[in-house]
Amino acid sequence: MKKIFLLPVLLFLFSCGDKEEPTDSEQEKSKAIPVKVATISVSTEALPMITSGKLSSKAETNLSFKIGGIVSQVFVDEGQRVRKGQLLAKLEQAEISNRVLQAKSGLEKLERDLGRIKNLYKDSVATLEQVQNLETALEVSKSDLKIAQFNQKYATIYAPSNGKVLKRYAERQELVGAGTPILTLASTSSAQVMRIGLADRDLVRLKLGDKAEIYFDAYPNTVFKAKVSELAEIADPRTGTFEVELELQSNQKSLKSGFVGKAHIYPSEKLSYYKIPMNALVEATNEQAFVFVPSADGKTAVKKSIQPETIGATFFTISANEKLKLEKVITDGNMYLLEGSEIEIRQQ
Repeated sequence: MKKIFLLPVLLFLFSCGDKEEPTDSEQEKSKAIPVKVATISVSTEALPMITSGKLSSKAETNLSFKIGGIVSQVFVDEGQRVRKGQLLAKLEQAEISNRVLQAKSGLEKLERDLGRIKNLYKDSVATLEQVQNLETALEVSKSDLKIAQFNQKYATIYAPSNGKVLKRYAERQELVGAGTPILTLASTSSAQVMRIGLADRDLVRLKLGDKAEIYFDAYPNTVFKAKVSELAEIADPRTGTFEVELELQSNQKSLKSGFVGKAHIYPSEKLSYYKIPMNALVEATNEQAFVFVPSADGKTAVKKSIQPETIGATFFTISANEKLKLEKVITDGNMYLLEGSEIEIRQQ
């Protein structure tokens, strides 16, 4: 009975004694971290600058009165189309007309006085100084009349061009000051534009006429073609950005001033860059980022410092130059790597 129980034990010990130890190569291979790599190459395909802005008319005008007063009537409403020369609003005219009448009466009196004083001067009754003083007063009176007539003219608002009323700010019998906006008019003879702000590094890549595409939430399936029509020469002191104007090409859709849209601007300048998958990024600071690339023999990981330029949803780009040449980057397994870590490429 004892021999029966000892037999399985001996067989087990014998089998354990025959098991082979792992070789040195197998031990080294087990230390290698499995990774996946992506092949990249230099590209010059135009990448859009993506930003947003508000749609407006190229010629939007705030219309106001030259002087303050009480609004007599505003003849148009928001959204109404108007013709060039059409009366849009006016002030109460009583006080303004009386000022013109007062200036005219003063001028007529001085003209009569000057005529009498000249006759007296001929008879040596009046002096030359009296004549000259009245002549000066007469010139001042003429200027006062011109000012009063000018103010009377601009106590009414006429449409400077064909257009559409975008905003109405005042109502009848409202007291307004000089220069207070009464209406905002968009000229229908001018193009619709979108104004956006860009950083200096993006501005220098643009030229007049560069193409753009604009998307509005109101028309999600429509692409509106545009072009760069103006480039600012000075930065906005509030934001530090430079204003760029995009002029929309002709379209069949009804676009309203104030629509907010997303603009994709395509610079005509061609730049060489690497397009790197976002999951290749392992570390980043405000000034630089890091990726891992396989060594020349593909056995170890090398950490590379890079400077991203354009950030997309699934990729980022870096400038392609002679100092930095990339062919492959590690995309999977890179979070477990250190400089010099052994790797095993499982998939390319």
